[in-house]
Amino acid sequence: MTITTLHRGNPVARDLMPQLLARVRTLSEQLEGVGDPGILCRSIELNFMAPDPQIIAIVAVDDGRVVGHTVCSLDQWLGHKYVMVLQYQLDGALPREIVRKQMAKVEEWGRNHGAVELRALVTGDTLERAYRAFYGFQRKQVLITRPIPQRQEA
Repeated sequence: MTITTLHRGNPVARDLMPQLLARVRTLSEQLEGVGDPGILCRSIELNFMAPDPQIIAIVAVDDGRVVGHTVCSLDQWLGHKYVMVLQYQLDGALPREIVRKQMAKVEEWGRNHGAVELRALVTGDTLERAYRAFYGFQRKQVLITRPIPQRQEA
């Protein structure tokens, strides 16, 4: 099993990209309120070709098949640069060293782009506990949402 970052300079990345995009689309459709899966997939494709991508995908590959993925963006808020983990999915239990290696690649990418913090969008207590236990994340803020009702046109 290997961990690889999908970017234009990676010779195997083009072959793995369709698998990644299918996984991203499926997970996006399963999660409520994450926006249009097509827009996220297109952003991943555009950044794949960019010389200095602001969105990256890191995949776990076993025998030519993507068995885990992490999608991250580089963001900034009031001068504070951070990496946001947008999607994280593993197919079953993977060896801990593989899981940690995947997050280490995220950290390296962020550090190389001046980020000082990792943030993650998690859905549910189970995933939050995993991020705390495996990666040392701490609960800092809680995001709550509600839809804005759309006006009815007469």
